[in-house]
Amino acid sequence: MRRFYSTILIAILALTTSCQLSSEDERDASKLGKAIWSEAKLDIEFTLDAIVDVLNVDYLLSMDDEKAQADVFASLYGLDKELVCADAPTGTYQIITRNATTGIVTNRTTYITHKTPLGEGKWEVKRESGDYYEITFTPDNDGRIKAKYNTLSYIESTGDAELVFFSKCSLSEGVPSFRVSYEGYIELVDPVMSKSRPLTLTTKTSNISHYSSGRGIIQSNFDITCKDEYYDVTDKISVMVIYNTQRSVTITCYGESDTYTM
Repeated sequence: MRRFYSTILIAILALTTSCQLSSEDERDASKLGKAIWSEAKLDIEFTLDAIVDVLNVDYLLSMDDEKAQADVFASLYGLDKELVCADAPTGTYQIITRNATTGIVTNRTTYITHKTPLGEGKWEVKRESGDYYEITFTPDNDGRIKAKYNTLSYIESTGDAELVFFSKCSLSEGVPSFRVSYEGYIELVDPVMSKSRPLTLTTKTSNISHYSSGRGIIQSNFDITCKDEYYDVTDKISVMVIYNTQRSVTITCYGESDTYTM
């Protein structure tokens, strides 16, 4: 499981091992913190990549030059993807992937824009195969956008998320790169990872955090709670991420802090 946040972002994740890690009374805080963070990070990236995808599509739809649009689309998505106008009157678009041999569509993401640019009206997004999500984007106060994940599914985990964000775009040869500033929560429940009882991982931003389509998680602070119903234990960690020339991650678990570069 992997996802996101509010005043806005948080994730409930599935760990490859339970929060308990073992049945021993004494648990290693450093190992526990790293195990929880390694799974929460994947959910955070999955959720924010969905937002960046919508920003990319919004940028593409704003382009008037069809050839330039095709070139940018190929740079962003690769040659095996197509941008299709599925319903011009309602503003419905799809990015599809086709099997190169059979021509059969193997993946499809649908964007219903209601004929409005992102930030000026409601958008709906649905990814229909593999890990999936259904998101509604609506304008919020102060020029921000609210992303409400009505359905969020990653591997065995399901949940929801709610974020408020704004973005800045930089261009390199016409190809956009977005920096997303956000707050919110993600909550995901894995029903099978912890000895067949639910494992819930909730991640929240403790202040405004940042994500870059080129660099990943940057300048971010998270409070993460892992509730393991099998062992009837709840663990909490805090994570601070700073990315200058390299990414530095400080994880605090049960009063012990460790800093790693990655």
